[in-house]
Amino acid sequence: TNGSSSSLNLLRDSPPLLSSMKLFKGGSFTRQVTPCMPVDTFLGDLYVTDCSIVRGGLQRQIMLSMTSGQGEFKAVLDFGMRPTRITGLLGSPSDIYYKGKSSNYFYNYFTL
Repeated sequence: TNGSSSSLNLLRDSPPLLSSMKLFKGGSFTRQVTPCMPVDTFLGDLYVTDCSIVRGGLQRQIMLSMTSGQGEFKAVLDFGMRPTRITGLLGSPSDIYYKGKSSNYFYNYFTL
């Protein structure tokens, strides 16, 4: 803290709830350094080393830098891209989740 002492005021009938958690390496959250993960941790799967979102006019993209046991890869995903194109760039997802009885679904890449 900033030198002042304070206490938590908790209600007896309800447990405290976590609303936010930040894990980081370094002395300051604003100047954090992401630690490198050993490649063998992901058992040959891709994992993201850098991700950025590009917005320009009507164009919106996600730019990914990834690595695996086979080397480094880069992929550019356009918002609105067809699922077959995404799997062509990233490979098969770890799982596919469907939302109820509708035709809505999303891909889950656990290591990305």
